Amino acid sequence: MQAFRGKAPKYVVAGMAALMILGAAAPVLQNLATSIFH
Repeated sequence: MQAFRGKAPKYVVAGMAALMILGAAAPVLQNLATSIFH
């Protein structure tokens, strides 16, 4: 990842990090939504 980060534009790395964070947060948000709306 370190070598890749040097070559890639910052917005690509930021976008990938955001996707990873969203992917991790999605199940938690889904659980929250189901617990709230049920």
